[in-house]
Parts: sequence; structure tokens; C-alpha cells
Amino acid sequence: MKHTAELERIVSRFNGQKNFIDKLTTFLSSNNYLVTAIPPNDDLYSWSQNLFNLLYHFGKTDLSVARVYEGHVNAIKLIKDFGTESQRAFYFNEVSKGKIFGVWNTDAPKNPLKASFTETKMELNGSKIFCSGGYRIDYAIVTYGSSSNRQMAVVPINSRTSVQENYAFWQAMGMENSRSTELTFTNYHIEKNVQLGNPNDYELQPWFSGGSIRFCAAQIGGATSLYEETIEHLRRKGRHENSQQLDRISQMRVGIETGKLWINKAKEVYGNANRYSSPEIVDFSNMMRNVTTTICEKILLLSTKSIGLPAYMNGHPVEQKLRDLMVYVRQPNPDMVSHNIGLYGVNQTME
Repeated sequence: MKHTAELERIVSRFNGQKNFIDKLTTFLSSNNYLVTAIPPNDDLYSWSQNLFNLLYHFGKTDLSVARVYEGHVNAIKLIKDFGTESQRAFYFNEVSKGKIFGVWNTDAPKNPLKASFTETKMELNGSKIFCSGGYRIDYAIVTYGSSSNRQMAVVPINSRTSVQENYAFWQAMGMENSRSTELTFTNYHIEKNVQLGNPNDYELQPWFSGGSIRFCAAQIGGATSLYEETIEHLRRKGRHENSQQLDRISQMRVGIETGKLWINKAKEVYGNANRYSSPEIVDFSNMMRNVTTTICEKILLLSTKSIGLPAYMNGHPVEQKLRDLMVYVRQPNPDMVSHNIGLYGVNQTME
């Protein structure tokens, strides 16, 4: 990636600091990566190749960077797919001004986000959790309403006094820099025209499930970084030609190269989606999620077996990478994903 060294400096300098997202947004904006997320009207395949390369390289540099950027990409796609012409024009212009977007769907269990309405305005009250980017996100797509009547809205976040951040919520062992905090809306008033699409559009297939191939590319990038740092550790210790170490390296390498092949196929599916049915896209994304998790878990195991205790020591080059990948690879409902892969295969043989 062209600006890898610059991004690495930002990650190193602002790691663990609350202004990490601000520095990241400036980097993404100044290098036109925020605008890159906007799908073109033609040649989607070339755009898709570039997008997945970015997700992979961002993940290789820092998984929190990739997580925040993937959220921006997801938000822009939802606006592209479900926004009105005037909404697309307005929000895409905001992107060109350096504004970063996110998607926050998960409600706080005891205080879900609710909306009430006047003739022209809506009021939001309640909390969202796992809000990657936190209070530093400029616009977030939030969902509200019952499970059978779920509505999206695009709401401004940064500098809003009616939105409060609970940073203490995000106590995960990894992915600290993603700032996936709790945000509480209190008497948040806004025009009704921020509603996006129709009720339940957010969960429409194929991209409700199919979008997971984006974070899979980032996860493979994170696993690649862990693999390369493991070899560097062994080289420093003079153990890189030990037969048992070479066996572990070979297994890691096969996993990484397998992951890259899936990314290449993902580029083709994402960029030529009109060639596939919705069930085919969902099935591919389920399989990619499954194989990516398997690869990452194997890399995590083999890396720590290769390095030993130093891998868990604060300050070691792999220590934070281990924690971040352990957290990021934990995505919702993996058992259902595996179930649906098998069910799709069974149904295919009956056709």
C-alpha cells in the first residue's frame, strides 16, 4: 500500500490514545481513502480490487484501523443502496470534505434506541453499544424500532452534546484503538429526512450477510502480519531453520495463501455481484467467514507455539497483534453460519 509507512507512524505514535480516531480520519481523508469507499457507477470490479486490497493492508498494519474503515465502507454502501438521490449527493459530498461514517446496529439490552416523532422532526433516546469510532465518528447509521420494523437513520455524531460516550464500556482485551464504545442519545432532535430506506432494509440479503467478506479480508491481513512477525522473531533468535519451527511456518504460510485466494474470489464476487444470485453471495460469504476464522485461529495457535511466553509479554511485536486478532475474529453467530453452509450444500444436491 502506498502510504503504509505513514499509517504505521500514526499507529505507533497514537496507539491507545483517545485521539487515535481523529488522527486516523485525517490520514484517510488526506490520502483520499474515505472517498475511495464510494462505489462508482461503472467498473465496479476494478474498484472492488482496490477496496479489498486496502482492507487487507489496513488489517495488516492495524486491525482497529481496518475495523473503523470497514464500518465507513459499510455505511457508504448502505447510503448508495438505500438512499434517495438527494441523500447520496449530500452525504457523498460530506465524505469528500473528510467526514467519516460508521454503522451502529446493536442496542444496549436495557436501554434500546427509540424514536418519537413530530410532524417534521424525530427525537432519539437510548443507547447503542459496540460503536466503533465512538464520539469521533462524524455520521453514524443507527437502527431503531422493533425487530419486525427496524428503521435506519443517518445521524451526525461528532460534537453533539446530546450524544454521550461511555468509553469505560469498551473493556475488551484487544481492538482498543477501534473505540467501540457505548453511545447514549438523550433528547436528540433531528429532521425526519435523515431516515434511510424503508423499514427492515438494513437486514436485506445478500449484503446483510455478504458484507462480512470485507472484514474477512482485514482479518487475513491481520493474520499475515502475525505470521511475518513470528518469522522475524525466530530469525532474531536464530531458530528460523529449526525443523519443528519450519513445520509450523509451512502450516501458517499455507493458511495465509489460502486466505489470499479467498480474497481474490471476494473481489470478483463483490465487483460482479450481478452475476450471482442472492443465495450464492450469502453462501460464499458464509464459507469465507468460516474458512477465515479457521485460518486466523490456526495462525494464533501456531504463532504462540513458535514464540512461546515472549509472545504474551507487553511490548513484544506480536503481543497486541495477538489480542486484536483474537477479538476481531469473534463475529456474531458462527454456529448458524456453519449450519447454513451445510444446509446450502444439502439443498444443492437435491436440485
